Amino acid sequence: MADETCLVVRAAISSRFLLLVFQFAANDFIDDYDTSSFTGFIEKTNLKTTGYDWIFQRVFGGFGKWDAEYFLKISEEGYKYEQYMAFFPLYPWILRISALIFHPILQYFVSQQRSAILACGWLLNTAFFSLAAKSLYQLSRTIFGRNDVALMSSLLFCFNPASVFMSSLYTESLFCCLQFTALHYLEQEKATIALLLFGLGGATRSNGIISCGFVVHRILKRFVSYELISFKASSNKWTLKFPNVSSSFVVILKVIISSSIVLMPFIFFQFYGYSLYCTPVVKARVTHHKSWCGRWPPFPYSYIQKVYWNVGFLRYFELKQIPNFFLATPMIILSSCAVLTYCCSHKNLEVVTTLGLLQRKCELNESMTRRSIHQTRYQKEDGEFYNSPSVFVFVAHLAFMTLFGFTSMHVQVITRLIFSASPLIYWYTAYVIISDSTEPPYRHCRSKWKSQLILVYFLLYFFIGTALHCNFYPWT
Repeated sequence: MADETCLVVRAAISSRFLLLVFQFAANDFIDDYDTSSFTGFIEKTNLKTTGYDWIFQRVFGGFGKWDAEYFLKISEEGYKYEQYMAFFPLYPWILRISALIFHPILQYFVSQQRSAILACGWLLNTAFFSLAAKSLYQLSRTIFGRNDVALMSSLLFCFNPASVFMSSLYTESLFCCLQFTALHYLEQEKATIALLLFGLGGATRSNGIISCGFVVHRILKRFVSYELISFKASSNKWTLKFPNVSSSFVVILKVIISSSIVLMPFIFFQFYGYSLYCTPVVKARVTHHKSWCGRWPPFPYSYIQKVYWNVGFLRYFELKQIPNFFLATPMIILSSCAVLTYCCSHKNLEVVTTLGLLQRKCELNESMTRRSIHQTRYQKEDGEFYNSPSVFVFVAHLAFMTLFGFTSMHVQVITRLIFSASPLIYWYTAYVIISDSTEPPYRHCRSKWKSQLILVYFLLYFFIGTALHCNFYPWT
């Protein structure tokens, strides 16, 4: 296991250096397409630039495009403008702190803070990405008890189609590091650490708040399976029991407290925005009144997304956005296949119809003692690991993100949204590749195209996405 963990970390670091080199070459040979919307961000400075500034800008400049410009500006000057509130604070704060820590060393080489932040950002994202790959390996091995599944999933993560966003100054690397690590601790019954990490995820990206679903589902599953319903093996039937009042109260309290911990950073950030733009002192010196200040609760996030980015239900369904729908099509198809493959399997009928809340005590005990799932009835064949009851909550999580991303977001963002938040997408692609590789020889020609198509998709988006994004082409 230690050797495979080292292999995963080496693969993660190697993929970041490969992407760095390719980004440098693409950024050097291809002219930027359109920076008009960011001319106000890329300000000229009176500070004299050094040769090292030029080198840093050339090497890491491609990672500072599109939304990275916002994170750069927030890390430099805080939430100066209202629209900055669309970008959550944890990552820019880490950028700023790291730049200050390394300033005593970097000041002898670079004169511009932007150069230092670009270099620190790439190093931080490489570290976060490597930790995320390691956590995904550990999570996969904990759930499925199979080294091959864990290794395949982690290696696919290292070259995923959203890779450029995980090296750029975006929140994706930090978020997937927090998300996968939290899920790993949750599977190990270390709920307190998991909750804290989920909470930090909520301070990193807005979709971090839906991670409370993992904790709530786990609490409810234990309550339903142990307190509310019992399974009789002799008759193979479930029987309803009258729940204990005190147990029910404890469960409700756990759900409220757990959800509050995960949601609190998001809520605090919204009220931080209120204190910046809506307090009487601010209103006295601001001529333009913020319309969202009068709402309750005064959450700026949804208002800013709607006004500045035209985000909302079916708002993106316009003829001019057809190219972006094409860009997101592979991700939507892959996610839909991952969800439907699980839900439409007759082996998962009981799990799906009961929302994964009913589980036999033998299975719960096995999960709690973390014995290898090799021994269960779900893993007698190479491809059967995907039909584990533990997978259902991840299926529900992916289904929600896919539906929400398709209907209520800039649809092209769905690629990085899912690849940075859902381990299931890596398990499903690993499931397809492992199933294809273990098919009998006479079926290879018929079925192997699925795994080949997945690999083409991963590598194509890995390289083309990098070349387009780092030159301000519409790859966001």
